[in-house]
Amino acid sequence: MRLKLLVLFPVLVCVGLLSGCGPWQYSPYSVAPGAPGPPANLDGNWLITGDLPSSSLPKSGGLNFAASLSTSNGQVTGAGALTIPCGDLVGIYGFAISGSVSSSGTFTAQASIGASGLSLTFSGTPPSQNDDAWSGTYTFVDSGCPQTLSGKFTSTPLGNLTGTYTGSASLWPGYGSGTPVTITLQLTQGGNITLPGGATEYSAYALSGTMTITGTTCFHSGTLTNPEGQVEVAGNYVTLPFTMDDGSVFTVGGSFTDLAANTISIADGRVSQSGACALDSLTQLTLQR
Repeated sequence: MRLKLLVLFPVLVCVGLLSGCGPWQYSPYSVAPGAPGPPANLDGNWLITGDLPSSSLPKSGGLNFAASLSTSNGQVTGAGALTIPCGDLVGIYGFAISGSVSSSGTFTAQASIGASGLSLTFSGTPPSQNDDAWSGTYTFVDSGCPQTLSGKFTSTPLGNLTGTYTGSASLWPGYGSGTPVTITLQLTQGGNITLPGGATEYSAYALSGTMTITGTTCFHSGTLTNPEGQVEVAGNYVTLPFTMDDGSVFTVGGSFTDLAANTISIADGRVSQSGACALDSLTQLTLQR
């Protein structure tokens, strides 16, 4: 997938739908809503180090790094969001995570970032129970803006996205005035995923859900799908493609801005090239749970 950059002086930001900011190297899957899974203490959303990733420069001058992780049979998988500082510039990237748990109980994982010269590894000890903080170390290397950032961290659990979110914005056709709309998302985080070979396994960062929208005649409802194999939760970032009742795909993406995940700021929303609202886009949307 191509790298997507927005210039907001004085920072350089890779934001919007994080699927455009990094290679979500996952095969398409389908989610069984509410399917039970084995207990795994790393499962869930975590703020690993720094502040929640955003378009602002890290206050500490270091990394802002958040991740959604899942464990199965000793393997760690997930997706993350990373704020990378470089002088007065900042880049936000999404990436896939893979790793493993050792026989001693510690784990090591690495990020697959879709930009040359960037590498991130981290390791730690899983928490004794779900939602407990856990500690570890990280190393980030950037050869393009030469720097190596490393240190210790104590992670913070982030909220699960299960719940109902509502907000109002305008659906804009690219000319004239927009149409005021109210959007409600009903989300469930966690469920069984179907792998390419047909097997299923539990994923803590899988999402299922629905969208309802009022104020427009273009469409009225949609179901969360995964048409391009995108991971929908990456730390505090979300990418949510809904297949609407007119056949279009309405994709919204942004980040939750509080540790409890009660507020989602949608920075990017667009409709696919089909259906009654083809190519329409969404103005800034704040969703509250």
